[in-house]
Amino acid sequence: MVEVTSFKLWISQIIILLGLLAFVMWLSIRPKSPDYTITKFSVENGNIEYALEIENPNKDSDTYFDDCILTFYNNQDSIASTTIPRFSQDKGETTPKIGVVYVDAKVWEALHDQISNRKAQLQAALASKIRYRTWGIKSRRYGVHLKAQLPIGSDGKIPSKTKMHNGWKKWRIRFT
Repeated sequence: MVEVTSFKLWISQIIILLGLLAFVMWLSIRPKSPDYTITKFSVENGNIEYALEIENPNKDSDTYFDDCILTFYNNQDSIASTTIPRFSQDKGETTPKIGVVYVDAKVWEALHDQISNRKAQLQAALASKIRYRTWGIKSRRYGVHLKAQLPIGSDGKIPSKTKMHNGWKKWRIRFT
């Protein structure tokens, strides 16, 4: 009987050790979410010019982005929207995305007055789906819903870089 108990104990220790090893490996290869930073933003003559940097912080995972929908809001009212086409990033790469979005003429008048009076409360929201490829295996798609408050000066520009972080549920854009 002593031999059976020690054999069961030995098997239990191996199973626990393998479980711990699997958990540590899972933690070490689990990919991190990309970092999104608005590096340039200006509102002039009915146009919004933006520069968005997307950084892949993973040292062992490539990232694949579906179309990204970037929407700008003023007091939770949508003023402009654009789509950034799908792209991919290698390990540790940073990708700049630069663009111009046109604001509707009716919205522009009110927005221009608010910017001049320093009362504009602009936000940016980004929605997309991403996949990771680690060791040649692609993951499932993960939803990305980010937001950023944009501190606009009276010149219509942001004074410094602004990081985007987890978005508001009420602004989530649904994909079909």
